[in-house]
Amino acid sequence: LKSGLLSSLTPIMALKSAHAGRLACTRLLSCSAPRPYSCLGAHASRSDGGGGCGSGGGSGGGSGGPQGMAVVAPSAAFSLALAAATYVAGQLHKSTSSRCEAGAGGSSSDDLEAAVAMDDLIGPMGHLTVTTGIVSVRGLDVRWWKYENDSLHHLSRRPVVALHGGPAFTHNYILPLQLLADSGHAVIFYDQAGCGESTFVKDPSKEAPWLLTIPYYVEELSRVTAALGLDCGSGYHLYGSSWGTVLAQEFAATKPFGLRSLILDGALCDAQVYIKTQWRDRISTMPTYTQRLLRHLEDTKAYDTAAYRVLEAALGLHFTTRLVPRPACWYAALNGVNQAIYVGMQGASEFTLGGQLEHWSITERNTQLRVPTLVLAGEFDTMSQECQQLVVDSIPTAWPLVTIPRAAHCKLIDEPQLCVEAIARFLFAIEQPVPA
Repeated sequence: LKSGLLSSLTPIMALKSAHAGRLACTRLLSCSAPRPYSCLGAHASRSDGGGGCGSGGGSGGGSGGPQGMAVVAPSAAFSLALAAATYVAGQLHKSTSSRCEAGAGGSSSDDLEAAVAMDDLIGPMGHLTVTTGIVSVRGLDVRWWKYENDSLHHLSRRPVVALHGGPAFTHNYILPLQLLADSGHAVIFYDQAGCGESTFVKDPSKEAPWLLTIPYYVEELSRVTAALGLDCGSGYHLYGSSWGTVLAQEFAATKPFGLRSLILDGALCDAQVYIKTQWRDRISTMPTYTQRLLRHLEDTKAYDTAAYRVLEAALGLHFTTRLVPRPACWYAALNGVNQAIYVGMQGASEFTLGGQLEHWSITERNTQLRVPTLVLAGEFDTMSQECQQLVVDSIPTAWPLVTIPRAAHCKLIDEPQLCVEAIARFLFAIEQPVPA
């Protein structure tokens, strides 16, 4: 849900689509044993295409010093410290501005030049076929992409529909999920209306107010699955990342025909649990002064200050994605974000929840779900272990929580092979061969 760099979002260099880079992978479990594989090649679309990798943030406590150590924070002294931090952050911004070609969270020309290409991250590949199309929902175009390995059609495995985070963060950062195509599962991505390569809505509150409601996105997903013919036949699996896990659970609660399983990556089922445990288990690992400064900025809603932007970017490297340098697909996702929808749905702060999601909870309704569910947590995920274990505990048919080592919230960027292998094992275990 947390984008990390959103509050300072400015236009980013033309890394708008996945056409800019080839996407690939090195290893996937296709049956009961690992085998070499690769995928995520350049879009080899049969029609027009697009696409190329986003999300991160909580609110709650503070921290004092160890027994015997004084923690001095008189208001005047703290105000002076805040002013100093803001000044230093401003100087840092000035010193790098001459190198910046496109902004967003301090993304300099060096950042963009050093950005990791997918083929470097997960290996070269160009054999997947990609088709793309548009579904119209309430007069807005919703663009989708389907990745598949034509040579594996005989396996008749069910497709996976992928839901990106944000809200309105675009599908680009979860493109490594295409690796599942080399185990026989077609993988379908789409940009939710209002962002990315779907119809961009500059002022959703006036032009399309339904984009600031949860039920619309459930309707949109229903229209996409119906348009692609997934509601009939053998069905499909549903993957969600961050905000996508909220949407996936809401969609599953409607008991849609054809849904065979859920894969929830960086999940929450209760907004307030997420907020409290992120501060307790994540922000609390930062130095005491950093915590106090962040709390002060939160309390005064100083989201537009240089100090907040510096904290936001730094914490994003701890808990959003730990990959350094960041990949080109991350910047492509940033380039397609709709900040108006993002803020309207989850609030202006990167370290709490507001908007439509502030008091959201589906914990009780999850007890009615009966589809196999896999929940993936990152070792350093912005969603705490407690937050994600609650999702597991709330769904009777959920598998034990799987933690991806070394990964933060965007684990398909940090550890793509481990994520895809865990998903492939889950799908192989639950899916029986489907008659052709």
